[in-house]
Amino acid sequence: MSNRHPRRDFIRSLSRTAAVFTFDQLLAQTPPPTSPGGVQFTNITREAGIARTGWGGGCCVGDFDNDGFDDLFVTYWGDCSLWKNLGNGKFTDVAAKAGVSTRTKSGLRRHNTGCAFVDYNKDGHLDLFVANYIDFDPKTAPLPESGPCKYKGLLVACGPPGLQGGKNILFRNNGPDAKGEVTFTDVAAESGILKTPGTYGLGVIVCDFDNDTWPDIYVANDSTSSTLYKKQSRRYLYRCRHRIRGRLLRRR
Repeated sequence: MSNRHPRRDFIRSLSRTAAVFTFDQLLAQTPPPTSPGGVQFTNITREAGIARTGWGGGCCVGDFDNDGFDDLFVTYWGDCSLWKNLGNGKFTDVAAKAGVSTRTKSGLRRHNTGCAFVDYNKDGHLDLFVANYIDFDPKTAPLPESGPCKYKGLLVACGPPGLQGGKNILFRNNGPDAKGEVTFTDVAAESGILKTPGTYGLGVIVCDFDNDTWPDIYVANDSTSSTLYKKQSRRYLYRCRHRIRGRLLRRR
């Protein structure tokens, strides 16, 4: 960071997320070439059309439009990208068109982190869950010398304690419209996600932990207990079943 800048803020990328998937079904039908070094990869980011820069947070894979091709969602501080797989080795960003805006009602850019596709209402269309870290605004974030945050008596930059924690988002897949275009609706409030404790979200996984056939959502949080959202079949509501601190847990 340059000392010439009047502020000394920066966004630290916290998530360590990668996704391995078959993005081109035509290539998947062709046997891979053999080589002495085993499997090899080629960087085709630009050719695929996903060469975007930004403060990336996480990614997840799912066929949100049920066309048989896996799509890609990538989170950022700010607007995220929903990369629709065109099936020919190319992608196009349809986040704005699909309505997966992650900004707050006031327009503040959120620090989006982990994500997961999940059919939470079991209607055959993949919905989208996005974890959030903090609601960070460089214009108002306190500087270390302002004094609100200390570590062992030393003035430090705030984060995450001392900053406003982010709110997780659940987007419901509305399915295709008359033109075949898929849109999403933010249902975090009506689903109960916003009524549960837990903030500073990072990683996300989805599973049916209690074998009731409904998908549950686990979110690993920073500096606080993690959150396990238990799916309630009635009205598709979620409630916080447990808040778990970092440990290896075995189901009894």
